[in-house]
Amino acid sequence: MIRMMRRVMAAMMLVCTVTAAYAATSKHLLWYDRPAEHWVEALPLGNGRLGAMVYGGLTSDTLQLNEDTFWSGSPYNNVNAKALAVLPEIRAAICDGDYKKAQYLSMHNITADKSLTGHGMAYESVGNMVLTFPASHGAARDYRRELSLDDAVAHTSYTVGDVTYEREAFTSFADNVTLIRLRSSKKGALSFSVSFASPVKEGRVRCSVSRSGTDKNELRVFSVPAKGDMENVGNGLHCVSFIKVVTNDGKCAGQQGEIAVTECSEAVIVVSSATNFVNYRDITADAETEAGMMLTKCLSKGNLIKEFSTLLSQHKAAYQKQFGRVTLDLGTNYEQERKPTDRRISEFADTSDPQLVATYFQF
Repeated sequence: MIRMMRRVMAAMMLVCTVTAAYAATSKHLLWYDRPAEHWVEALPLGNGRLGAMVYGGLTSDTLQLNEDTFWSGSPYNNVNAKALAVLPEIRAAICDGDYKKAQYLSMHNITADKSLTGHGMAYESVGNMVLTFPASHGAARDYRRELSLDDAVAHTSYTVGDVTYEREAFTSFADNVTLIRLRSSKKGALSFSVSFASPVKEGRVRCSVSRSGTDKNELRVFSVPAKGDMENVGNGLHCVSFIKVVTNDGKCAGQQGEIAVTECSEAVIVVSSATNFVNYRDITADAETEAGMMLTKCLSKGNLIKEFSTLLSQHKAAYQKQFGRVTLDLGTNYEQERKPTDRRISEFADTSDPQLVATYFQF
């Protein structure tokens, strides 16, 4: 009887071990064993107002930042004044089956007259926050970057020599700022710099970067459309971002457009962005004040190094209220689920991988 109980307990422990191991890989996880080379390979984050594309680079990592109300243009009306008068003629052409004529009349009389007003405005990027690391990080091993759809958190980890480095990033649903934590497994082994660059399409948005007051740990970024107008509509929107670096040790030095951190063990970066957008008719908001208030509110929660886990938990709780409303279970293929996401996608046509479909659905 005792032997039988031991066998049952051993079997149960084996099942529990397998289940636990599988649970760690069965989340809705996108993961890769190399950094992103192109924008479409970066990991997307967003809380509905803020967005970030995380590349997960080694010697240089880019987070391309967005703010939902940062567009080209300004309040305008693109209704074509000729539309009403020509509408009966368009209807008649449709009734007669002369669709070519109806389309021609519509294109020239209902859609916006681009010689007078804009046809449509463009969504703009705030710019790129760049994290630069020592050249030795280029020889990293055990690299992994991932995005958990269950938590809305991007994670990058790798090892250089005997030190493991980790980075976590999320656009907080609870605090409405972007948070990035950097850590090293060895005390004082973390060194990096933070800078900011205009988007790749510099003809669209121009960024100016400066120290925020006398604070060596904080940058101020002013992003504005590079041209005076877009399709005959004046570019009236701008975005202000504050980038704050908080460390637990080491040294921090700031200059005009960069913050340099050396011999640190852990750091948290807070990015707060806002525009002068109020609504579709009003762009008189104080972007600097708005961005500053959100940054101050986050910093008021205490030492961010100590409070990061709490901020992360609050973000997850707020996010999962929405994400957790829908689940989809289509089955599993344990072998495929252990592979990087890009391999799973490339093998999908010839392999059964139902859990990838469920992850795509959630994505």
